[in-house]
Amino acid sequence: MKKLVFILMLIGLSIGINPNPIIVPPGAISEIYFDSLGKWNVEIGFNNPNLNPYSVQIGSSHGSSYLDSIEIIESYNGINYFGYLAVIRQDDYMFEIDKNNDYVWLMSYDDYFYDYVEFGDYPGSMIDASKSTESIVNVGVVDSYFCKTNHPNIGEGNSIEGTQGWLNAKVYNKAGAMVTNGYLSIYHVCAAAIMSDGSFSGNIFARNYRADTINLSNSTDTNGRYLIESLLFTIDPEDTTTVEINLLQFLASSEILVKDDPVIAAFPNPFSDQIDFYISLPNQSWKGTFLDIFDLKGSIVSSKLLNSATQKVTWETDNSILSGVYVYRLTVNGRGVCTGKMIKQ
Repeated sequence: MKKLVFILMLIGLSIGINPNPIIVPPGAISEIYFDSLGKWNVEIGFNNPNLNPYSVQIGSSHGSSYLDSIEIIESYNGINYFGYLAVIRQDDYMFEIDKNNDYVWLMSYDDYFYDYVEFGDYPGSMIDASKSTESIVNVGVVDSYFCKTNHPNIGEGNSIEGTQGWLNAKVYNKAGAMVTNGYLSIYHVCAAAIMSDGSFSGNIFARNYRADTINLSNSTDTNGRYLIESLLFTIDPEDTTTVEINLLQFLASSEILVKDDPVIAAFPNPFSDQIDFYISLPNQSWKGTFLDIFDLKGSIVSSKLLNSATQKVTWETDNSILSGVYVYRLTVNGRGVCTGKMIKQ
């Protein structure tokens, strides 16, 4: 089964077509699974084959422990960029993890990595308690980012299968009329084109979401940022959630939005052979702006210089582009301003 642990970190600044290389962190929580008896199993990913287990500590609200020993599993057969995995099981340790209301943290004092996730009813959690047929997996792009999957794969790395669902929406302006064109982005949720029938659809990870503002661009309605009726919704694995997005108050025009707030929508996502990027750069000159696409090793597989502030860019893949996860990034004058991920099926 294909592996998926893609927690990417963007560091450094350099001028040119290939700025800010993507590097792999030294380690992270990869998956948390509770079996039918409620016992916990935690998979960690790391890159040091000589990881000292006595320097690694794992804990929850019920206690913590250094690792006595670990069985190292070498990664294989997929896009799991961690070189090694290990599974830590409740039967080997003396503390509990409550799947309904808890958190898990992991720290290595030798390799200097730290990771943390809360779930269930614990304050700040955005992940419901998982069922025995589900697990919590790390699908982060820039930092650790957790969701649910209905394809637990403990001890083998994470599968793409079962980590996503669909958000379908209708968008209405302040007058109650349906918005039927343009591009809409919900920060840290999704971005996509609004169809002529007013529909907005995004394939996103299975977890809880909250949003109070959206960005609207290239629409016959006023372009910019809007306050909306608060959205609180849950995406379940391989299921569809339908919501209404109601614009309440215009907050800022596209001309005065901050520089770190471009709009880029990738559709369809996941994709097979072709994906379209709808790009708008509020308050930014398009000159010197590149759309770069990286694989999970940090290598650029495509780079295109933009020729206008608002445009559609199509990426057609060939046989050299394998199935898996890729990262796209807008770079303006050598500075990365917008990053996202996409999945090639």
